[in-house]
Amino acid sequence: MSIKEAETLLRLHEFESAEEALEQQLFDLHQQLISKPIIPQISQARKVKLKQLVEICHVLSIETNQEFNSLKINELDSINLIQSFNDYQKNKSLILSQINRNLTIQNLDSAIDALLFNLKNWSKLWPNLEIISDEKILLSKELESMEFYQVLKEMSLINVLNFNDLTLTNIPDKLNTEIKRLNLINSYFSQY
Repeated sequence: MSIKEAETLLRLHEFESAEEALEQQLFDLHQQLISKPIIPQISQARKVKLKQLVEICHVLSIETNQEFNSLKINELDSINLIQSFNDYQKNKSLILSQINRNLTIQNLDSAIDALLFNLKNWSKLWPNLEIISDEKILLSKELESMEFYQVLKEMSLINVLNFNDLTLTNIPDKLNTEIKRLNLINSYFSQY
C-alpha cells in the first residue's frame, strides 16, 4: 500500500491529523457494532477493515494504542429459553462495554471475535426450522431484544420454558422468523 492510498483510505483530507482520522474510523466501526445486528459476513468484513487500518498505521507511521483487554464471556444456558437469552444479551453488553472503555484496533478485533463466538453459541441452541423457498429471511432484520424477551415471557405462560419444549405449533410468528434467521447464521458458522 502506498502512502497516497493509505491517506485516501483513511480520508486524511477530512481531518487535521492522521491520529484524528484513525480515531474517527475506529469510532465508526464501534458505532456499527453497537447499532447494527451481528451478521457473520459483515463482521468478517469489519475485521478486514481493521487489518487494513493496521497496515495504514504502519505505512503512515501512526502511533496506536497497543493496550489490549482480553474478553471473556460466560457460557449460555443450553436449556432454559429466558436464561439463555439473558446470558446472550449480558455477554453482548459486556463485550460492547469493554470496548467503550478503550477503543483500539486490537480491542475492536477481539470484540468482533467475542461477539461472533457469542452469536455462534446462541444460534446453535435453536431448533432447525425449515425455510420455505419463497420465504425471505433477512439477516439484518433482527428481532429487537425487548420484543424477543416479551415473546419468551409469553411462551413461559403456556409452559414453554426450555428449548426441548419448542414445537412447530407453539412458536409465535415473530419468534419463528427469528429462529429461521438464527438457523441461517448457524449454517454459516457450520461451513467454517
